[in-house]
Amino acid sequence: KVLWSLESGETPTVNNSVILDLKSSEDSFYSDTELARMLIVDKLLKSADDTEKKIIDCLTKDEKTEKIADVCFLTPGAVKYRINKMVTESGAKDKNEMVLLLKEYIYQENGND
Repeated sequence: KVLWSLESGETPTVNNSVILDLKSSEDSFYSDTELARMLIVDKLLKSADDTEKKIIDCLTKDEKTEKIADVCFLTPGAVKYRINKMVTESGAKDKNEMVLLLKEYIYQENGND
């Protein structure tokens, strides 16, 4: 559903707006689980800042929280917070799913695909 108004400069309200009910696509493209998994990785990488990219690199190498904290010049608590934030923003179920997806779809220079 989309809430919109033709009036400029005003926040739409229920009284002066139109609610469009857009039907979900029945196209199998949008229900493909592999595509959904790739979109999680894509969303995660697009929204990551430089520190989060370092965290992602360490996670794909199975580094422990303390090691990640040293590499990123953060406290272990800050690393855990950022990881939880990335899990939430990416749409992954949990940290383990996020790490598995990253390992699956990110090429690493050490020869792993």
